[in-house]
Amino acid sequence: MDSSRKKLYVVIAFVLLLIGIIALVWYLNQRSGGELIGGELPNSDPRQETPGTDLTPEGTIITEGEEASREIAKNVISGMCAPNSKTVRYIERASGLVYERPLTGGVAIALSDTRLDNAYVVDWANNGSAALVTFSTQNNTPDFAHISFTSSSSQVTRLPETTAFAAVSPDGLRVAFAKQTDDGSVIATALPNGTKPTTLASHPQSQLLLSWDVVARPIVRNPGSAFVESLAWVLSGGSYTPLTPASYQLSILEHSSGRYVLYSAAETISDMPTLYLLDTKATSTKDRITIAPFTTYPEKCVWARTDTSIIYCGVPSSITKQIYDAWLRGEHHFEDRITRWNFRTGEVRIVSEGNYDAIELAVAPDDSALLFVNKNDSSLWSLVL
Repeated sequence: MDSSRKKLYVVIAFVLLLIGIIALVWYLNQRSGGELIGGELPNSDPRQETPGTDLTPEGTIITEGEEASREIAKNVISGMCAPNSKTVRYIERASGLVYERPLTGGVAIALSDTRLDNAYVVDWANNGSAALVTFSTQNNTPDFAHISFTSSSSQVTRLPETTAFAAVSPDGLRVAFAKQTDDGSVIATALPNGTKPTTLASHPQSQLLLSWDVVARPIVRNPGSAFVESLAWVLSGGSYTPLTPASYQLSILEHSSGRYVLYSAAETISDMPTLYLLDTKATSTKDRITIAPFTTYPEKCVWARTDTSIIYCGVPSSITKQIYDAWLRGEHHFEDRITRWNFRTGEVRIVSEGNYDAIELAVAPDDSALLFVNKNDSSLWSLVL
C-alpha cells in the first residue's frame, strides 16, 4: 500500500469519526428535550422561573402536581379576592396604596392614590368591600385608615388620632376601636369618620387587640406571647365573656358565623403550642374542643367560604417552643405546607409545598383560589384549589 492510499484511509476514518460525534451530540440533545449543554432552552417560557426571579407580566407560575401557584405581586402586606372571584385587591407595604390585578395575571390597576406610608397591618371586611390599614406616623405611633372599594376606585378615611386599636366590621361599614384612658381603655364602634359612635364597654387594660368577624360582637384580647399569659373575651351587651382560657402563645381566628373559633395556646411557658377548634354551640365537653392534627398558628389559617368544616393552613415543617414572639418580629421563618383540613371528617390533604412562610391567607368567594403572603419576602401568591 503506497503512502498516498494510506493518507486517503486516514482522512476517511477522521471524517467518519467526526460524523459519528456530530450524530451522537444530536441524539443526546433530542433525548434531553432540546436542552443545550451549558446554554438555555430556545423559546423558553419565562413563567417557569422559580420564586424570587423577576416577574413577567403574567406572573410566576409553579406547578405542584395538579395545583398551580402564581406570584401576583411583591412588597405586599395583604390581599383579598374581590367579590367576583376573578381579581385580587392588595395593599403595598411601603406606600399603603391599593392595587387590583386578575388572579390569572395581567396588569395591576391602582385603586387609590392616597399614600399610607409605613403601612404594616390590614384588617379586611369579610366580603372584601373594605379594609382597615394600620400605618406608622413620623413619631412611630400607629395611625388607622378605612378604605372602602367600588368597582374601579376606593375611598380612604382616616380614623380619629385618639384611636389606639381598631378593627373593621364584617360588612365593612363601621369600625370598632379602642381609646386609651387613665384607667385602661374604652371600646366603641362608629362610622369610619368617627360619627355615630356607640360606646360598648371599658376595659382595665390598655394594650389590647380587636377583631370583628361576627356581626353581633367584636372580640377583645391581649397580644399573644410565649412568655406572658393572654386571654380573649367576647364583648356583647356591654360585658365580657371569656372565650378562651388564659394561655401562652394565644392567637385566635373566628369563623364569621360565630360558632367556631380556631385558637392556639400553650398551658405553661415551657409547653409547645396546640391548635384547638372550639365549637361554641356544642352541648357536650367532648364535642366542644377538637385538637387539630397538626401544629400551626391561626395567623397562618383561613376558613373556606362555602364549607364551614374546611380550614386551610400553612403548616410549618417544625415548630419549636417559645418561637412565637421571634416569628412575629420577623426574626424566625418557617417552611410551610398549605394544608386542607376537614374537621368534620378528619381528612387532611396537602395542597401545596414550597419555600414560603404563609400568612394573610384568604379564599375566593367561590373557593376556587387561595391567596397568601410569603412572610419571607412579602410576596403575594395565589393558589388554584
